[in-house]
Formats: sequence, structure tokens, C-alpha cells
Amino acid sequence: MESALFGVSLAIILIVILFLVGFPLIRKDKATGDKWWEEELVSDLEKDKEAVFTTLNEIEFDFQMKKLSEEDYQILKEKHQRLAVQILKEEEAQQVNALAREEGRAVVSEARKADVEAEIEAELEALKLGK
Repeated sequence: MESALFGVSLAIILIVILFLVGFPLIRKDKATGDKWWEEELVSDLEKDKEAVFTTLNEIEFDFQMKKLSEEDYQILKEKHQRLAVQILKEEEAQQVNALAREEGRAVVSEARKADVEAEIEAELEALKLGK
């Protein structure tokens, strides 16, 4: 009798554990998953941004302490400034995409906007020449 009770108790405990571990993996809450992914991207971007700006500060400090030549300083500074600009652009793009998703509209890329504008200009020119 005690072994049967022990077996039932063990089975119930295992079912509860499997449910608690497995439920988050199989649930259909896509919004939570998207937020996790976005937070992970933002977190990585923040880490990269912090690393680049820290490196820029270190380059500046090393140059002021005469540990870097003028030429090395300019090369390193320019390289890391380009990285900083790229990271800031990515950060801005993520913010724009997040705002657009919140507003329920699609974000059109700059390249697509340029293509549309070029197509409109071509059609206007064709209309002018046709008249």
C-alpha cells in the first residue's frame, strides 16, 4: 500500500515538474517571445555601443598620455568613430521599427523610398515628353 502511494505521489510530482518546465517552451505567447528577442538585440547593441565609446575614450586618453602617435591616434579614432556611427544608426532603426510596430504600420526602407521616388520622377518625365 505504501509503495503504491509512493508511486502515485512520485508520478504527480513528475507531472507537475514536467508541466512547469515544458509549458513555457510550448505555449503560443508570441508577443512575449518577440519582446525577449528584441530585448536581447537591444542588450547586444547597448553592449557594443558601450564598448565602442569606451574604446574611443581609451584611445583619447592614450593619445593625451603620449602612448599613441598622431598617425595611430587618427587611424584608431576614425575607425571607432565609424563603428559608433554604424551602431547609432542601427539603434535608431530599431527604435523606428519598434515605434512603427506599436503604431501598426510598416516601415519602408530608405532604399525602397528612393526607388519609388525615382520611379515617380521617371513617370513624370515620360508624361512631360509625351505632351
